[in-house]
Parts: sequence; structure tokens; C-alpha cells
Amino acid sequence: MRIINILLLLMVISCSSMNTRESGNKIYDSKGRLIRVNYYDRDRVKYTENLHYRGADKRPYRIVYKKRKAGTMVPMRETVYSFMEGKVGEKTFYRYLGNRKRKVGFISYKYIDGNRRETRYYKISIKTGKSFMFALQQYSPGADNDKKTRRFIRFAINPGSGKPMQTHQSVIYYKNNEIKSMKTWILDMKTKKMVEKNEKSIILINKIINALNYRNEREARGKGFTP
Repeated sequence: MRIINILLLLMVISCSSMNTRESGNKIYDSKGRLIRVNYYDRDRVKYTENLHYRGADKRPYRIVYKKRKAGTMVPMRETVYSFMEGKVGEKTFYRYLGNRKRKVGFISYKYIDGNRRETRYYKISIKTGKSFMFALQQYSPGADNDKKTRRFIRFAINPGSGKPMQTHQSVIYYKNNEIKSMKTWILDMKTKKMVEKNEKSIILINKIINALNYRNEREARGKGFTP
């Protein structure tokens, strides 16, 4: 019961913190590419998403998010994309401190035969500038390249040893590309032991997958970032 409460809390925290802005008006360039989205507070632009392209490429390589401050639109964060054989190889995240841009995290993707097999999530230490992989997602294929398992792993720094330790792992099992069950282990910080839970509710499993995906990307973006 304890572990399912933890998982439900994870979903509540993740979903309640999602930004729910009104759909803004979209602006396109002469090639039909989206270049800006404006979000309004009443009749005034409050936030913008500014998309940048290279040459004739239809994929943005850079998105700058701006907000209104003292009557001027100023950058607050930025996402930069790098591509590998037509697919996103890495997403790098920046935060702005006044006129200063600081790299706060990134996500890297690994593909085999054109299919995603691994996603790694990194934070970057404000003090040392070193990166730390705090989460990992792995896909294991079955017959005909169907999904067999999908694995989420999260890490934290052990305060005693200063080394990474595993704090959470969820393995989702598939049959014919459909979710069948999930097994989860979560570190109990008091006992220092992994607590195991089996789950067969497809609705709950999907909610947990969405919450983990959102939480991992949110942390890599530097949410809660402080200088």
C-alpha cells in the first residue's frame, strides 16, 4: 500500500505542476513554418515561444521561451535540438539569469535500426558544472521489433558515499505491443531497502508512465533552477 501511495503522489505532483496556458495565436513564415506562438493575459502578450530554423529545414533546431517583464519580452529558457540520421539525438536546456545563459540539463537518445532504445536524462550542477544522469529509460524489443519491456530508472546521489544510487525502477511488460503489467521497486529511505509492487491496472500504468516522462523532462529542463 505504501508504494502505491508514493506512485499516486508522483502523479499528482507532476500533473498539477504542468503549465496550462490558453492556446495562443500562431505565426508562420513564408515557407509555412511555425515561427512564434503568443500566449495572452487578456489582450496583452504574456509569453512567447520563438522557433528558429536552419536553411530550408522544417524542423526547429532552437526554441526560445520569453515572458513579459517590465514591459519587454525577455528570454527565460531555451531548448536546442541536435539531429542524428533524421531523428533527435539530443535536447539541451538553458535558463537565463538576466543576460546570462546557463546550461542546466540535457536529454540524449540512442537508436538501433531506427528505433529508440534508450533515453538518458541529465542535470548539470550549478556549483561544479558537472553533469549527472538522474534518470534512464530503456526499451527492449521482442519479435518483429515489438515492445517487450520498457524500463524507467531513477538515480540520486548517496549522501554518505557521494556516488549515484538507484532510487526507483519500473518495468512495463508488453504483449503484442500492448501493456500487460508493471513491476516497480522504490527505495525506502528509512530502511534503505527496495520495496516491490506489482500492478496490472492498465489505466494506472499509463498514468504512471506519463507522470515519469513529464517529471524526467521537467527536471532536465532545470525546473526549480536557482543560481
